Amino acid sequence: MIEKTKENIATLYKQTISFADNKEYEKADAILIKIIALEPQNSYEWGKKGFAYNMLDKPQKAIHCYQNALELEHDNIEYLKKVADLYSKIKDHKSALRYYKKITELEPNKSTSWNNLAVCYDELHNCDEALKCYKKALTLDPEVPTIWYNFGTFHKINKNYPEAIHCLTKLLELQPENNMAWFHLGTCYMHENNKELTIDAYKKSLKINPKDTVVWNCLGIEYAEKDEFKEAIKCYKKAIQLDADDDYTWDNLQYAYYGIEEYEKAEQCRKRAEELKKDQYGQQYKQQSRKERLKSYYI
Repeated sequence: MIEKTKENIATLYKQTISFADNKEYEKADAILIKIIALEPQNSYEWGKKGFAYNMLDKPQKAIHCYQNALELEHDNIEYLKKVADLYSKIKDHKSALRYYKKITELEPNKSTSWNNLAVCYDELHNCDEALKCYKKALTLDPEVPTIWYNFGTFHKINKNYPEAIHCLTKLLELQPENNMAWFHLGTCYMHENNKELTIDAYKKSLKINPKDTVVWNCLGIEYAEKDEFKEAIKCYKKAIQLDADDDYTWDNLQYAYYGIEEYEKAEQCRKRAEELKKDQYGQQYKQQSRKERLKSYYI
């Protein structure tokens, strides 16, 4: 009888995967309910059901399954991580915190666990606790690039640019081809009013990933602020080649053409930017200053 039940469950799982692959999610969901009825007291089966619901992009149901698994295995690290990560995914950081704290109690010497706890505290705007956890993580293992990246962006968001530069530089010693680290480093140098290092960092980011329109815009802005408008125009045109529907880029190109007194081209760019804004936001859109519109690039 037990063997027959296992065979039935295995068959049902195959059907679930088949339905999921064909995007027939309701049918897959119905089969998972049948599986639950067959094996209600098996933590491994609850874990598999949680995995399946996660695959179906049903985080609440996945959490429910993993929590049932944890009722049977209270200290199962894998299930604790799954629940914590799923709560983070749905932005329920208070619930995630409870699980991340439990994980650090069970794995006090694992740097990545402290890093996850730090990120959770950061999401909850508890900077003091986040800071402690990042430091703990790096004390345990200073060779993990992800921790330096998270700690660097944490300092950047909190406008502690010298510390952010320190962390991002440490990261780049470990991962010199990390284009986003070069970008964040560039924005930190920008806030510190060091244009040469800002431009150098943006160029290094673009050498690694030349398809990032945000970095092309940021590089163009730096050139424009140095009155090097022709260089700025080259950057904005690169961004437009990659995404011709970004109104910010057309706005930036408008100001660069004004800088070299090509007013007809500037007006064409202004009109194109306005058309895109109306398409995106409707006929009534809020007119913002250029400085306000560019803030999103520098967070």
